[in-house]
Amino acid sequence: MADEPPIKLTPTNLEEIRAREELPKAAKAAAEGAGPTPLAAAGPQAPIELAERFARLEDSVRQVGANAANIQRLLARLDDLTSLVESLMTGMQGTVGYRARQTFVCRKCRQQGNVAARLNCTACGEENLWGWWPSQQ
Repeated sequence: MADEPPIKLTPTNLEEIRAREELPKAAKAAAEGAGPTPLAAAGPQAPIELAERFARLEDSVRQVGANAANIQRLLARLDDLTSLVESLMTGMQGTVGYRARQTFVCRKCRQQGNVAARLNCTACGEENLWGWWPSQQ
């Protein structure tokens, strides 16, 4: 019994099997002058190339799925941070010092932004001023 050559298996489907059966017929038709057919143009390597392309496509889909999960996590985190900032802004608007430099206008001299607040040291009781004064010209 003669040794049979090993059979090289590639991923196939019914269409690829039919295409392999049609290749000799297409080659014969091309030799007789009928011109190449789409199957003949594909060549014998088409099933392998398709399998490789399909594998790359699957990898791409997996990456998109992973990226979509990351995007969902980032959007959830963004929602949390937005809620926190809105809460802080609401709380800050209820304080005397919120935007004082930008919004304070003196009733007497109409100067804007020159404002200071009295602050007391809770350790020794010393009174200090904290704020903004007119530039010295």
